Amino acid sequence: MTTAEAVARHFVHLANQMEEPTPLTHMQVQKLVYYAQGWSLAYYKKPLFLEPIEAWQHGPVVDRVYQEFKKFGGEAIAAKVGTSATDLSSEETELLRWVWQRYSRYSGSYLRELTHRERPWKEAWGARPSDDRARVPISDAALSEFFREQAQKEAKNIGIDLDELEASIADAKAGRTAVLDLSSYAGNRGTARGKS
Repeated sequence: MTTAEAVARHFVHLANQMEEPTPLTHMQVQKLVYYAQGWSLAYYKKPLFLEPIEAWQHGPVVDRVYQEFKKFGGEAIAAKVGTSATDLSSEETELLRWVWQRYSRYSGSYLRELTHRERPWKEAWGARPSDDRARVPISDAALSEFFREQAQKEAKNIGIDLDELEASIADAKAGRTAVLDLSSYAGNRGTARGKS
């Protein structure tokens, strides 16, 4: 397990490894850290880091990351701040790369609005006015439930049962023969195949 700060620094590192470096703002980093934690809870059923995520006025925030990066304000975070997290497993590194590919193209303000529409922040923030300075915890359970639902919706959109896929992956990792029935998916594509 790593820390939220190491995840944040890893995202800054990824931004500066691009063919055309893409400087990140503090707000972008906060939201990328939030998405990394949410998807880790959904896919791996465990947190990426232990620091709590809180609902703040401008979306989900990890206070430790805030304290470290607040000096940049709304400006780009200096490239030298970015470091590749060395304590990540290959699974975690892949997850961060996937989150990066999925969300890095969006501005901080877009990511703020996106998180404001999502259930974990909305339920934690509740009916507070938009200018409230509250810091309300967002539970790992709320994140896990929301991101798990998102993963299931995305899998269903391509005709895959997420629970069946995960069981097959677990079988394969354990050295057992994994059989995943993709006949309904393949059938939708016009090339039906059954179990072998």
